[in-house]
Amino acid sequence: MTETTTNNAVQFDCIGVDTLTDLRAVSSATTRKVSTLGFAARGDGGHADYVLDAADTTTPESSPMVIVAYDGGRWKLMHDGNVTAEQCGFKRDGTVNTQNVLNSAIAAVTKAGARLMWGHGTYVCEHIAIIPNMSWVGKGQFFTVLKARDGLNQDFITSDFNINTNNVSVVGMQFHGNRASNINGQTFALKGAKQTLRQVTITQSALHGLITDFDIVDGERPLGFESTYEDILIDTTGGHGWMYNGPTDSSMTNVTLLDCGVLKDNTYFGLIASRNFRADNLHPWNRSSTSHVPAASVYIQASAPGCTAVNSHFEGGHCPLKILSNQNSFSDCDYYATRGVYCIENYGAANKISGVLGAAAAAVNPNYRGILLQGVGNMVDLTDGGCVNGTIDFNGSQGGNLVRISGYRNSGVPYVGTPHPADVVNLVLLGPGGGVLTKAYSA
Repeated sequence: MTETTTNNAVQFDCIGVDTLTDLRAVSSATTRKVSTLGFAARGDGGHADYVLDAADTTTPESSPMVIVAYDGGRWKLMHDGNVTAEQCGFKRDGTVNTQNVLNSAIAAVTKAGARLMWGHGTYVCEHIAIIPNMSWVGKGQFFTVLKARDGLNQDFITSDFNINTNNVSVVGMQFHGNRASNINGQTFALKGAKQTLRQVTITQSALHGLITDFDIVDGERPLGFESTYEDILIDTTGGHGWMYNGPTDSSMTNVTLLDCGVLKDNTYFGLIASRNFRADNLHPWNRSSTSHVPAASVYIQASAPGCTAVNSHFEGGHCPLKILSNQNSFSDCDYYATRGVYCIENYGAANKISGVLGAAAAAVNPNYRGILLQGVGNMVDLTDGGCVNGTIDFNGSQGGNLVRISGYRNSGVPYVGTPHPADVVNLVLLGPGGGVLTKAYSA
């Protein structure tokens, strides 16, 4: 008996090919599934499985998620929600990953609702565009490195600052601005709500290290807008370490700002905040060999009332902590090793400042003052660990301040200036450099 068939071509359920280029040459009429053994070359790490969507003949190619077959079908990447950087064609061999390949692949993976998984090693890259709903995961903040190529001289990894780029998540990665071979450009800049940066290192920035921002739009915040920054290290920036312009009320946990503002002394800031934040274990500092240090390690602008910090060390810079705004709380923190005159400069109202002053001094500046108190209605509760030129400078106090200071010192003077008549002061410093000042409110 003769069997009647409508297609005499041999059918293959699955075959293997070397590269993505080879996949495009596979007949979708005879094959339903293809395993590639690499992206551009066999064994380059970009191996993947593709399945034929015979019903789709219109979707444009978007590598690596959709590959157009030569005879009209569509090969679609099989994944479990994770797509590797090598499956996108990204390389860790020192070859530059060009901007057109980077950004089109990132867009394709994100549109498919997948997470981009980066490997162990260094990817040399051109400019990368951050887009909404982008999710990246690396092998760790010291093990997966994205490095700006030599001579890029523009912003490295950034979103569009004309709009909010929301719901971006980056975990376990390092971004290297390659300051030695670039004289300009921010390293990482993102404007949007619900940002999540966790276990992230930003290093060797030509200008600013990290910029975060957000414009409040009611329709864009059904789940709120606050962002989370956890285990962040910013190490060596020409300009500001972190320009924090929001999102308001965001959380900062375990953030280190190291050697920021090295381009010019006493000019930039470790953290400059124009919106409020909530910080736990915030630590700006400078290496002892660094000659150019920030004007202030943390600078709270007048537009940022309501910042809070606990369990934090404000260290280094020409002033470790400078406050211009009101209603802030800095509780159980240390303030020390200034390169300038003061550990704290407070020009705001109704701020609460507690902790320890002067626990250690920079070798280049062993004698300094503790806190400059020029605001009104503040609460100061400090222990002095050795501010030789005075624990507190009352010059400029506007009154209504409640000051309680204790400690011990071997030399120096206990305080500078005269409290305002409306200040309440209880200062007791023992030792050869100490003194006592008890002053109740005077109408």
